[in-house]
Amino acid sequence: MSYIFNNQISWQLICDKIFVFDESANTVNIFEDTAKEIWLYISKGLGSGDMITELSIKFGVQESQVKDDVLEFIGNLSSLNLISVGGGVLCN
Repeated sequence: MSYIFNNQISWQLICDKIFVFDESANTVNIFEDTAKEIWLYISKGLGSGDMITELSIKFGVQESQVKDDVLEFIGNLSSLNLISVGGGVLCN
């Protein structure tokens, strides 16, 4: 499954952190570490399965060790209305 950014957000990578401004809610979210990596994977159009694979390789762990965390974070992004499946735009 792939994800896209809500068209009411803007984001930027600054000093190894992702700053996401949600224009509709007038809020800023800051992502770093693994959350930053997941955000960047979404920006490249990777689906959750590919993200899980990439992270397991990057950190040298089994996919099962990162799967739940990746899916939970993606669920959080969706509940914050920052990403969705289909529609919107795939750019920053």
